Amino acid sequence: MAERNEHQRALEDGARSSREAAGLVPRDALHLVVWRRYRWWIVGAGLLLLEAIVMSTLGSTMGTHF
Repeated sequence: MAERNEHQRALEDGARSSREAAGLVPRDALHLVVWRRYRWWIVGAGLLLLEAIVMSTLGSTMGTHF
């Protein structure tokens, strides 16, 4: 009889923790949070990097051809 009580208590504890977990709001993944928060900083840094690459390429091309 004591064994059944242990099983019953374990089932109730599992059900309780499942209900608590189901009530929690799911959290977004870290990379999504970072993207949403710093989106324009990331885009701006990417554009500056692209501009630097283009200018460097143009500068080296002009330097070798003229």
